[in-house]
Amino acid sequence: MEYLTFALAKGRLADITMDLLEKMGITCDEMKESSRKLIFTNEELKLKFFLAKASDVPTYVEYGAADIGIVGKDTLLEEGRNLYEVLDLNMGKCKFAVAGYSDVKENTADSAIDITAVKDGENYCFKCRYDIDAIGSSYIKDFAAASGNYDKRVFVTNSSFLSAAKKLGEEQGIILWDRNTIDRMYIGVSDSLEDRREVVKGSKVPYVIAGVIAAVVIIAVVYWFMFK
Repeated sequence: MEYLTFALAKGRLADITMDLLEKMGITCDEMKESSRKLIFTNEELKLKFFLAKASDVPTYVEYGAADIGIVGKDTLLEEGRNLYEVLDLNMGKCKFAVAGYSDVKENTADSAIDITAVKDGENYCFKCRYDIDAIGSSYIKDFAAASGNYDKRVFVTNSSFLSAAKKLGEEQGIILWDRNTIDRMYIGVSDSLEDRREVVKGSKVPYVIAGVIAAVVIIAVVYWFMFK
């Protein structure tokens, strides 16, 4: 008899999945043991589980190496495989932590605004969009139309912003956080430090120009002596 094969993303999501399956009566005692194995079987139920990188799970399912794959929604969007998404299990979700803010609420009534919060007496609203493509001006336009009553408006994305979106955001007074901004926040690099870095880069320009001129002069002298 053939096995029903599950491909699971290694890590926390696999643990959550097995807890969920166990509540349904689907177990695999091998997975509870401490080992470096990646393939586990339940001979009684004819089930097979294997752990893989999250990005590989959709590939295994698409090409038939696994019958069922359980992986994050972000991975499905990024990989773009030809798959049938059976069910959103609503597990493994990440939360957007807004440090230093109070009265943080998830806004379920308006799709244009995801989070509202208060900081230093000002009302903030956030739009969080996951996308594999750069964010265009239409998203900024919709967010601007829905967020006019807030003191500060922030559009957050894992991607980047097109030039038109940046321009419209600046005109509307909307704060734009792309993946680079989030990376700087994560490692503690401030915008002012980035500005100083650009100044340092700019200060090197005269030396670069001088180096190019010197190289041209040297080439001219060598050419003159060789072909005089």
